Amino acid sequence: MSEQKYRSRCYNLELYPDNDAHMGAMEFIRSNYHYVAILHDKDLKDDGSLVKPHYHVCVKFSQARWNTALAEELGIETRWMEKTGCWDSSALYLLHVGKDEKYQYSPDALEGDLVPSVCALLVVNDENERVISISDLLDKQKVISYRSFVRMCCEAGLWSDVRRMGVWGVYLLNEHNHNFCEYEKEFPTAFGEAL
Repeated sequence: MSEQKYRSRCYNLELYPDNDAHMGAMEFIRSNYHYVAILHDKDLKDDGSLVKPHYHVCVKFSQARWNTALAEELGIETRWMEKTGCWDSSALYLLHVGKDEKYQYSPDALEGDLVPSVCALLVVNDENERVISISDLLDKQKVISYRSFVRMCCEAGLWSDVRRMGVWGVYLLNEHNHNFCEYEKEFPTAFGEAL
């Protein structure tokens, strides 16, 4: 990581759990910054041995900050941080998206208030695929309320698609619930007791 002086609104940091100063910085970040972080504890070296566990952290500020001032505030050296060239790329790197040779981390391993921003990047860009994803989510459910349907879609990063569907989203949900009830009446043992 770089030792030069510069300003940025977004920074990437690499912090190690066995370093007290780094863990102090991590606690400060958790309490004071907008951030997303992940512990990489399953990375492998070329020889197959584990890489030393470390946190990758992306922080965002409303205004640009000097790296030297940030390092001083966190109590770490500037070499443990760099300005973010591209927020999306940095955020996706936390999970090793697009780095198939590396361990693929789950979004569940992320922490911080910027986790939804990372999850939004994972949503398929093709609108047709997103609508199919909504249908697939429904197919995994029994009868579901509209409120639960909305929550499920929000958690999957699909709310904007449901909102744009308008009444069609309600039709989709009603058809799902109707078909489930009809199927359960016809094959009650497939789902336990009848409704």
